Amino acid sequence: MALDTAGPGFFDTQEQHDALGKVDARMHSYCPDPAQLALWRPGTGMPASHTLTSLPNPLLAELPLPYQQMVSALAAQRLPQAEGYRLKLLRLP
Repeated sequence: MALDTAGPGFFDTQEQHDALGKVDARMHSYCPDPAQLALWRPGTGMPASHTLTSLPNPLLAELPLPYQQMVSALAAQRLPQAEGYRLKLLRLP
């Protein structure tokens, strides 16, 4: 299962976010420790967990160019909010 989660820094600043601040939808929870997701069900594993700025190069190369550029710009800024947003793969039993 692939999913994304936001950490407390991303959650706490969503009102000020350049895109999220302009929409009515809001996150109502956050995930400070992605490893906890594997504890939801016995036998669940987490083979991968990455921030947008720590995507493996082969995966980054598969993204369309505008997304590659966005990720590069985020990596250069080293924003704590971006580091708190994670993409994960879970292996379910």
